[in-house]
Amino acid sequence: MTPNETYSFLDSCRLLPPQIYFWKPFTKTTIYVDTAQRSLLYHVDLYDMTISIFAGDRRSELSEHFLPVQTIDLNSAQTKMLKSYEYVENVTH
Repeated sequence: MTPNETYSFLDSCRLLPPQIYFWKPFTKTTIYVDTAQRSLLYHVDLYDMTISIFAGDRRSELSEHFLPVQTIDLNSAQTKMLKSYEYVENVTH
């Protein structure tokens, strides 16, 4: 799965913030999302079929300091959509 596919999947599932944001790749299955209010990491877990969201600590100057906010279990439609990516199909089977 590429970072662009990760972004596309999260966008298709409507899991990204509703306000204006800037995004960039963080890893193959994680993207960094920056809004006016906060910095977020969205991680797609290909084994557990979950999305983990982490928020940057605005009190910290360290860009690596992210705190867990939420884990979302994918529903069956989202899991099917995620498995439609060729790489994911190979990982989960």
